[in-house]
Amino acid sequence: MIASTIGKTFLKAYNQKFNTNYSAKQFFEKVFFPIFYDHEKYLQWITNSPFVQGIKKGQPPNKEERNNKLRNFIDKISEGAKDASIAIGYSSMDIIATTSGQVSNITIDKSADQIYASWIGGGFGVGVKGGFSMYINEPQVLLTLFEGWKYYRNYLIEIPQLRPNQIDTWNGQWLAHAYNKQYFNRKSPLANFEPFSTSKQGVIELETQTWVKVVFGLSQTIQNDRLLAYVFSLGKTNKTVGFIPIILSKVRKPIRLYKKLFGKNQYFKDANTIEQIFGNKNSLYRACERGAIGVRALEPSAVRDLMWKSDKKINYKPDDEVQVVSFRTYITWILAMLNNEQLHQLSKDIVQLLLNYESTSERGKMTKSRAIENLLKSKSADSFLQELIDVVEEATAEEALKLGELIGQVNKLRGDNFRRFLVLLKLEYAIAKKQNS
Repeated sequence: MIASTIGKTFLKAYNQKFNTNYSAKQFFEKVFFPIFYDHEKYLQWITNSPFVQGIKKGQPPNKEERNNKLRNFIDKISEGAKDASIAIGYSSMDIIATTSGQVSNITIDKSADQIYASWIGGGFGVGVKGGFSMYINEPQVLLTLFEGWKYYRNYLIEIPQLRPNQIDTWNGQWLAHAYNKQYFNRKSPLANFEPFSTSKQGVIELETQTWVKVVFGLSQTIQNDRLLAYVFSLGKTNKTVGFIPIILSKVRKPIRLYKKLFGKNQYFKDANTIEQIFGNKNSLYRACERGAIGVRALEPSAVRDLMWKSDKKINYKPDDEVQVVSFRTYITWILAMLNNEQLHQLSKDIVQLLLNYESTSERGKMTKSRAIENLLKSKSADSFLQELIDVVEEATAEEALKLGELIGQVNKLRGDNFRRFLVLLKLEYAIAKKQNS
């Protein structure tokens, strides 16, 4: 049913852009079928549909057989067939089967127009790692995906070893590529595009893209505050996550902060590494658990580990480029989560104050170093403030003002937010310590 909605949204946008007046049936016959099914290798395999029935492995249908399958499909629709093999996303004939879905006692429009639209919409699933796909009901996104279909078709024709039936995977790769402002060249769309891998058996197939790269691309291209994605998985067992808002304005926030703190050119240089760090342990399913995809879904796993392992020591290696980018990424994510950019400068000021405090230690004594170590190991805001007393007692009047600002902020940052701020302090301390050594 959602596939029908996607198909209709796309068809309206297509007719407006190309000044056509296709019905869903006309578009299916004249545009969709020739791209998807009028070749030995299909773009998409719909189990039990007329296009795959009777096909034996290694014996793809010839031109005449494909035309017969198309006529058979059209005849079944005109005869009133409306099960999942004919209408994409609708319930199967066996409503208790594991592949059945969308069963409802609500009266649902299953007209021929709806069914053809479901096939069109069914070609727009955006597949990402973890086995899930997304439907995104946004005309600009759908037109972008459509532009990519012809390239996948050409690849299947030109590369005999290329595995077919991966349209969702292709859509994920294409969307991330087409919305990559650094690498995408509209005059040469396939430049810098390497979506393939080769198995030991010599089979070339599309690699599945990460949801982070797809969402980052959307956030940098689509100007909406949010998009609504329908998240699902169709296979031996169908799974539905449901409608999940992608809060683009919040996804943009750590990107904007990175550019602001470290420079726009530096961001583009570091972008690939940054995207691997954000949400690196979260599947799309996990990212959807809180009901929306925003800053929280991008949480780097290392930050989460540091939040709950307060005694874990952080070593900073300025010659390790990946670690440098990682630290910058952690810092920008924490600031985005805390929604307070001023905490970045405060953390730097406090770190410098701690280093000054440490430098006044009597020769041979480690008392002040241990005091700072204990401070940064604090397990709660209350214990942090308690450990801060020794530092406050030796502070100058100017330092006392800064410490007062710190205490005020800590009193506001409780629970996870305090833990995030403490990680920020530890990161800045590790960096400053290395720079001053």
